[in-house]
Amino acid sequence: MRTPLVIGIVVLALGLTGTASSSPQGGPGAFVLPPTVKYRGKSLAEWQRAYFRWTSSIPTDGPQSHPFLAEGEVDCSYAQRGRVWFLDAGGVERRCSVPFGKTLYVPINFWFCAPEIDGIDFPECAAEGDGFLAGTESRLTLDGHTIDVEPWRTEVGPFVTRLAEANIEEFFFGVELGATTEIASDGMGVLLVLLPGRYTVTASVSSDFDGDGTREVSATSYVIDVTVRRDRHR
Repeated sequence: MRTPLVIGIVVLALGLTGTASSSPQGGPGAFVLPPTVKYRGKSLAEWQRAYFRWTSSIPTDGPQSHPFLAEGEVDCSYAQRGRVWFLDAGGVERRCSVPFGKTLYVPINFWFCAPEIDGIDFPECAAEGDGFLAGTESRLTLDGHTIDVEPWRTEVGPFVTRLAEANIEEFFFGVELGATTEIASDGMGVLLVLLPGRYTVTASVSSDFDGDGTREVSATSYVIDVTVRRDRHR
């Protein structure tokens, strides 16, 4: 069988460390890394922190739409650096290309705490987050294969994040912030490895958002083409 062999090659190539019994999940060519492993020396909590720092550092008035606000055909390389590229939420459909060899961080469902924005301290904000997350169902779907991401839930913070001058927090909450702010987060995000090919990646959250007794679904979907760059000089 090819799949266990391919998974083994992926784990060795990425240099993953963690619980020996953990194994990637997903479908053919798509692997969600287990929550217990470390990738490039960082735990899942550290990548969650890196995601919030990434999305906070991108200006909403920059040369391209902020990744949270963009939809349709987008540039997934925008504001990216290193081996891990971050996707963003937003409840819309997006399409992009990603070069083979990039690992993707996919945010799924988070409770975001910031005393400067919420007007309450971290313990009280965290308690509200527990209630919110308990009332939601979070899913990651890879080409029709659905994964319950509750085991990936991670609580992070408080930590300081640098903000773009026109940042996504001010855009949504209308609170004037400085160059940095202290935040905490609780929720689910995953690290995703894709072999060359086309994939549909959907992060969905189901909850009674309006408090009217009816559950709604907010879904962020990416159609991703993973491409292999050929060396023209060969």
